Amino acid sequence: AVEIRDFPRFAWRGLLVDTVRHFMDVDILPRIINACATVKLNTVHLHLSDDQGFRMESPSFPKLVSLNSSDGHYYTSRQLKALVRYAADRGVRIVPEIDVPGHATALLVAYPELWGDSERKVKGLERAFGVFENIVDIKAERVFDFVSKLVGDVSRVFPDKYLHLGGDEVVDSDTYAAAKMRKKFFAKINSVLQDLNRTLVGWDELLVEDALPEGSIAQVWRPENLWRQAERKNIKVLWSEGFYLDLLKPTAEHYLADPLAETAETYEKIVVGGEACMWSELVTGSNIESRLWPRGAGIAERLWSSKGVRNVKDLHRRIRHLPSRLEAMGASKQLSNQMILLRRLSCGSEAKSLALLTISQILLPFGLRKRIYPPRYTTLTPLTRLVDALSAESPISLHFSQAIRQFLDNPPTSYVDSPAHQILQSWLSTIQALLTQLSTSPHSCSPLVSLAPLFEALERVVAGGIRGLGLLVSTKELKGSRESLSGSRELGEALNQAESLSAQYEIKVSISSPLRKVSVALGGGDPPPGGYQDTCVSCTHNLEVLACRCLGRGGSPMETKLKRPFSCNTQGIDNQNGCLVCVRENGEEGRGVGSSC
Repeated sequence: AVEIRDFPRFAWRGLLVDTVRHFMDVDILPRIINACATVKLNTVHLHLSDDQGFRMESPSFPKLVSLNSSDGHYYTSRQLKALVRYAADRGVRIVPEIDVPGHATALLVAYPELWGDSERKVKGLERAFGVFENIVDIKAERVFDFVSKLVGDVSRVFPDKYLHLGGDEVVDSDTYAAAKMRKKFFAKINSVLQDLNRTLVGWDELLVEDALPEGSIAQVWRPENLWRQAERKNIKVLWSEGFYLDLLKPTAEHYLADPLAETAETYEKIVVGGEACMWSELVTGSNIESRLWPRGAGIAERLWSSKGVRNVKDLHRRIRHLPSRLEAMGASKQLSNQMILLRRLSCGSEAKSLALLTISQILLPFGLRKRIYPPRYTTLTPLTRLVDALSAESPISLHFSQAIRQFLDNPPTSYVDSPAHQILQSWLSTIQALLTQLSTSPHSCSPLVSLAPLFEALERVVAGGIRGLGLLVSTKELKGSRESLSGSRELGEALNQAESLSAQYEIKVSISSPLRKVSVALGGGDPPPGGYQDTCVSCTHNLEVLACRCLGRGGSPMETKLKRPFSCNTQGIDNQNGCLVCVRENGEEGRGVGSSC
């Protein structure tokens, strides 16, 4: 007989869904709940109020869902109660968040008297994104009365023990006095919550300000060392730092962001769990699921599995087909929604949209920080461009990176039959066929025609990669020869041009890193200072030694062992400014500059 024992490491394994900056239709939320249950996330945190709107009915304050303060986009009490029951049947809790005293524009549009400053008026909901000065006047007793009644309304809809009241990103003219006032305000509100049998949750700013009452939960989203302060005040920690899905970081980065990675084990008892966050500045119902899955499953496993489970390669193997599984279960429309966006870009052509789907395997969207600064997006900006249709991570590109690593480690006798070449040839054929169609009908589909310069740049990259693989096999005894250097230069220039051009579309080329290795292997130069991610074939490390098998100056693998602190090693990879020793698989660098790292 076989006995399987499996249990979660953390009790709170959550996902925050921002329903404010872009409203999520009520039919999307059950799918997200089903997907969460599938990957063993047990909490959905609904962000329901902010500067761009208020999203739930309040019997005490009906103007909160008036057209002026919600744009007509909100959930009825009946819908939310049904959602709570639906989630409970699947083992998922729903925790609501009403943000005070900051992020309060929607509250002030509906009830201007909450401001306290009669000379200032809120003109309307914020359409832009960021941190605004619109805050409720928590010194006023009427604000306390308002929030007390509002949390009562919220508690009658959401039976969960926890109620999130935000408290983050408050803009004050007198920071010290305001922090003292917030401490007093949240102490009073906490008494109201206790009478409702609720526990207060707030963002970590309240913990930093010493404004969270004892027994509360601090949701930590910044890399602050708050452990001792939380333990002293008997405050539990809900960890979100490193789990912001809207930044579109790789799955591996989220997976390796352990809540207790940098702390002593003694603090484990105050961590209730962790929560992935999906803020909606740049997502709508059409593409939110492509930003959630499968990367969210990596966070789910981090919160479920033991600290020692950290095999990124095996994780990718297991979650690769998660989007199609979720779609088959009715727990996602990620793939079908992506095709709708691609058909729109292809002017309804099925053949062109399928070609665009293949080309999208080479591309990744910029994350929130790269797209939103300088400010150019609002709640009214259509999110229907190619960057919005792309998946947050490309499994095919990850597979291609492994194929290149295998190719460089053990060059085949015939490059044509190698997996790396076959993938490149498939991309090249698709790109060339689409460019031919666009050249013969240049006015047939303006969205695709506007992307033609990007496709042409990608064609040069892929063709350069194919030529580079051929040269690695045909000139492997003559690395650094005129022919191989020419191939290296051609590939490097194509990559530089494609990276520069794709950035104009807020897109990055997902295959740059492995093809840079091909360029280096041809003998055409060393990596720039900082190196290329995944330069290492393999790495192992402990507290004393970093052992790496890296690509050297000519592209040949070499063994490097370094004792901490790392020092420059002649067997490492030369740089203009010193010596790059190794880049680990998780992207961290072990680097020597001069004589030490």
